[in-house]
Amino acid sequence: MPTLESVKQQLEELPPELLLNVELFLKNLHEDRAGQEPENLLEKLSSYAIAEDDLPHDLAQNHDHYLYGAPRK
Repeated sequence: MPTLESVKQQLEELPPELLLNVELFLKNLHEDRAGQEPENLLEKLSSYAIAEDDLPHDLAQNHDHYLYGAPRK
């Protein structure tokens, strides 16, 4: 198990742009503990999901078109 000193050392070695991610993670962690029972992992992940209605109907077949601009199949 990492010690506080180990975590501090790893934080000092992180690039500054990643420190914001760590700060946001810690804030969310504290909010989860301060509120009610924390939601389970599946519920937390579902908050990042995209509704099916927001996706093109041919996404599976033409994913290269949507990702890279390739011609549609």
